[in-house]
Amino acid sequence: MREIKFRAWNEGHKKMFEVLSLFPPLNRLQLQGQNNAIPLYCVKLMQYTGLHDKNGKEIYEGDIIKTTFFDFYNGKAFKANIGHTCYGDGCYFIMTDGHSSNILFRSLTADNLEVIGNIWENPELLEVAK
Repeated sequence: MREIKFRAWNEGHKKMFEVLSLFPPLNRLQLQGQNNAIPLYCVKLMQYTGLHDKNGKEIYEGDIIKTTFFDFYNGKAFKANIGHTCYGDGCYFIMTDGHSSNILFRSLTADNLEVIGNIWENPELLEVAK
């Protein structure tokens, strides 16, 4: 069973926070380092995928991922994509080039994945990938 946890981008602070507690009936959450629970509408909430990249970093929704595919016959990388982690239709995937080349996580291993940023702190990484 995978661990259920969240992080949140607080636009007002321009900072990513670990979510300590969710209070769904009140539509509020408690962020690490903050004294008071804040309304959900004040943040962009992202769920942990349960996966790690090749460096052991946890992968969350909104992370910008570099995927590399290898030619196992000669041991060289032959294709690299950059996209961001999304959830839809019951699974996590990496959206690259709009909707045209989505990559399902289940088709990848940690060796293929590297977190290089996230859509809130590093949106320019997705522009470079186009």
